[in-house]
Amino acid sequence: MSVPALVAAVNTGHIDGARAAKSLFHLLVNDANDANMAAIVAADGIPSLIGLLRHGGVKGKQHAAATIALLVKHNDANQVAIAEADGIVPLIALLRGGPSSSKDAKHFAAAALLFLAQNNNTDVAAAIAAAGGVAPLARFARIGKGDATVFATRALVLVRAIPAEQVEAVRVAAERKRQAAAARAAAARAEAERINTRKAARDARRLLRLQALGVRCLQALGIDEHMPAPKDYTCPITATGEAMIDPVVDALGITYERAAIERWLKDHNTSPLSMKKLPDKRLVPNFALWSIIEDWEKKEHEKYMALATA
Repeated sequence: MSVPALVAAVNTGHIDGARAAKSLFHLLVNDANDANMAAIVAADGIPSLIGLLRHGGVKGKQHAAATIALLVKHNDANQVAIAEADGIVPLIALLRGGPSSSKDAKHFAAAALLFLAQNNNTDVAAAIAAAGGVAPLARFARIGKGDATVFATRALVLVRAIPAEQVEAVRVAAERKRQAAAARAAAARAEAERINTRKAARDARRLLRLQALGVRCLQALGIDEHMPAPKDYTCPITATGEAMIDPVVDALGITYERAAIERWLKDHNTSPLSMKKLPDKRLVPNFALWSIIEDWEKKEHEKYMALATA
């Protein structure tokens, strides 16, 4: 199975995710270490492994921690990437223990934390301290066995060597990042609610038209209760003939229904119309068209309802 396929399997979690993470681990311990490491990172393996580390079962967390340990060993870029992807907290949680923390999982968590903190990467070591890693490392250094104790002890030395001022600065930055993420999540929920409200309003108006005129009467008058929209108001991907609910503009300036273009961009980096490569995958809300469609729908609805009362 290819590396991208294994990373995709990691995202399934539980049994399949654990097996995929184990396969990635074995890819990193063979002779093609560097090539496989680059392939895993290119396939967005780091956030996938962190997701398994957070939400996987016992074996999933164990194999995720083991693979992360190899990804960050002697690799400064991956160390920073793991820290920026909030991978430190779940590693500390795994080391701290619980129902989903096996002995081997704690072993690999301790190794990962050591490899994250070494190579003079003081910012990452400070992040471990700021995330509350000192106490779990100290405890595991006392009660662990063999290499696991060595990993925890060496990591503890590196983390404790970080000045308190640096740890506090990292903690404050992490808190700001958390608050910003929470604000983005709240904005996304508000946007989803706005879209749902608009869709509900459209459905309610459609129901009123059906109730007022009846399907047969609409057909006799040559009226489509779905209210076919002008071509400029419709999505070129879905081609349903209905006005877009959440129009967005891609990097080439073409407007689509958000859900449709997002599905396309999951597997493509090209325009669905011209097949030209997109400079990037950013999507910008087309508020101007949204407002025009909203006004058009209200006027069309009023026109159709006037027919019912004429």
